[in-house]
Amino acid sequence: TQVRYKFIREETDAVPTYTLVNNTILSLMSESENTDKFPDLLVFPKHLTHFNFGKISCPYGIISSTATHLLKYDDTIYDNITHYILSDSTKKSLYYDFIDMNGKNHLDAPPDGAEDVIIIPPKYMQHVPCLNEYRDLLEYVLSPATKTICAEAFRGTPINQIDLHWPSLTKLGKDAFALCGCLRCKIVLSDNIKQIPETCFFLAPITSITLSSQLTYIAECGLSQTNIESLQLPPLLRTLGNAFCAKCKYLNDVDATQAWNLKKIPPRAFAICVSLERVLLPPVTYIGEEAFEECRCLKTVTVQDAGQLLLVKDSAFAICVALEELTIPAVCVYGENVFQQCESLARAFIVGGKHQPHIPDGLFLECRKLKTICIVNGTQSIGSDTFSHCDQLINIHIGKSVTRMGNNTFRGCSALKNMTFDRHFHTFGDSAFRQCTNLETVTMMAPKVYLGPNLFTECSALTTFTVPPQTTHLPENTFYKCEKLKKVILSPHLTSIDAGCFWGTDTLVTCDFTALTKLTAIGYNLFNFTALTSLDLSHTKVESLYTMSNMIHVKTILLPVSLTSLCDGQFCNCTSLQSITLPPQITCIPTECFLRCSSLKT
Repeated sequence: TQVRYKFIREETDAVPTYTLVNNTILSLMSESENTDKFPDLLVFPKHLTHFNFGKISCPYGIISSTATHLLKYDDTIYDNITHYILSDSTKKSLYYDFIDMNGKNHLDAPPDGAEDVIIIPPKYMQHVPCLNEYRDLLEYVLSPATKTICAEAFRGTPINQIDLHWPSLTKLGKDAFALCGCLRCKIVLSDNIKQIPETCFFLAPITSITLSSQLTYIAECGLSQTNIESLQLPPLLRTLGNAFCAKCKYLNDVDATQAWNLKKIPPRAFAICVSLERVLLPPVTYIGEEAFEECRCLKTVTVQDAGQLLLVKDSAFAICVALEELTIPAVCVYGENVFQQCESLARAFIVGGKHQPHIPDGLFLECRKLKTICIVNGTQSIGSDTFSHCDQLINIHIGKSVTRMGNNTFRGCSALKNMTFDRHFHTFGDSAFRQCTNLETVTMMAPKVYLGPNLFTECSALTTFTVPPQTTHLPENTFYKCEKLKKVILSPHLTSIDAGCFWGTDTLVTCDFTALTKLTAIGYNLFNFTALTSLDLSHTKVESLYTMSNMIHVKTILLPVSLTSLCDGQFCNCTSLQSITLPPQITCIPTECFLRCSSLKT
C-alpha cells in the first residue's frame, strides 16, 4: 500500500509530503517552491526502517528511532542539514557507511551549503572517521562505544565542544583537534588514553586539560599553542615530545612532581609560554634546547633531587628575564646561551671542571644582576660572550687550569675592577674586555700571550698595562679610547703593532720604543690623539710607515734608520711637532707630508 503523509506547520504554505511503501520512504518533497519555509525538523514514524530518498528539499533535521538504512541518490538534496539523530541499528548514514567504509578513513565531502552541522552517531559506533571537510561542524557527540578518533578527525572544523571522558575511548589520532579555532572548552581525557599524538590539540584554544592517569607519552606539539592555564603531569608519564606545550600564552603553572618516570625535558618543551611563572620538575637528568626560552614571567624553577641533573642544553632558559630562583647542581654540564638575558638572575654559580672543560659561548650573556662566578680547576677555556654585559659582575674566580678565552668574554662588564690571570693563561679573544668601564688593572702572568683586537677598547678606567715580555704582536685598537691610560710597558719581542692601537688614549704619556729592536711593522694612525710628547722609533727595523697624523702633542720624532720612504699626509695635523730627523735614504717628501704642522722648525 502507498500512504501519503503531510507535515503540518503554522504560517507556512510549505507542506512537505513523502511517500511510504513497505516501511520505506520513496520520496520527500514540498508542495511549495519556497524552500526557505521548510520545517526545521522532520520526525518520521517509529515503524520506519528504510530511508530511500529521491528528491528531498533541504530538511534541517531527521529523527528516526528504528531506521536501519539511509540511502541517497543525489548529494545536492541535503543542503543546509544541521543535525541527524539516528537509530542505534542504523547501518548507513547520509554521508558514510558505519560498517563498510571501503578502506577509507574519512567521510565523503559534505554537500555545498550545509551549515551548523551536529552529528550524533549510533551507540554502537566505535570509530570516529575524518570529518575535517565539514567546515560547519559544531558538535560531534561521541558514542558510548567509541574507542578511537582517527588522524585529522576534526582538524580545522569549527567544533566548539567535545566530551572525551568516555571510558571506552583509548586512542586519539594525530592532528585530531588541530586548528579547531572554536574549541574553547575544558577537556577531560578518558583514563584509558595512554598517548596524546603529534599536534593533537595544536592551535585549539582549549582552556584546560585533565590528563589521563594512564598517560605515558605526549608527542611533539601535542598541546602546543592552546589556551590552557595550568598543567599537571600524571605519575606514569615517561616521554614528552619536542615543543609539546610550546607557545601556550596563558599557561601560568606547571607541576610535574608526580611524574617520577620522566627523566628528560625535551627541546622547546615550554618555549614562549609568556605567562609561565612557576615550574616544579621531578628528578630529571636532561633539559633540552630552548626548553623554557622566552618564558618572560618565569620566576622559579625547582628540580627535585637536583643532583641528578647532568645536562642543560643550548638556550634552555634564554630570555627568561624574570628568572630569580633555579635549583641546579655544580656538576651540571651547560650548552651555549643557557642563561642568555636572564636579567634577574643574581645567585652565585660554580661552573666548569673536568666534566666540562670548556665554558660554552654566551652562557651568562646579559645576566645583568649576576655578581659572583667561580670557574673551578679542570676548566681549560671560556667561550665567546660568556659573561658579556653582566653589568654587576664583580667577583670572579678563574681556576689555574684555564688557558684561554673567546671573543667578547667579559665585554661590557662595567663593575669589574681588577683581573689577574695565571701563568698558564695564554690567549685572549677579540674585544674580551671591551667596554669594561671600571676595569683599572689587568695582570697577565704568562710570559707570552696572544692578545685579540679591541682587547681593551673603551676601558676608560684602565691606567697602566704591561705587555707580557715575550708577546710578539699588538693587534688593532688594543687600547682604543682608554681615556685614563697613562703608561704602557711594551714587550721587547714585539714585531708588529697594528692600526689604531693607541688611538684616543689622550692621557698616554709613556710608551717607550727604544727597546723594540725587532719591530718591523707599524699600522696607520697608531698614536692619534694621544698625550705623547716625543716618539723615538730609531731603534726599530721599520722600513715603511702608514699615516701617523693627529699626534697633536708630539714635539719631536726620531724615525727608523731603516725607513726608505714617506707617504702622502704622513704627519698631517701634528700641530705641536717642532723637529724631526729623517734617515739619509729619504730623498723625497710627498704631498702634504707635513700639512698643518704649524710648529715645525727643523
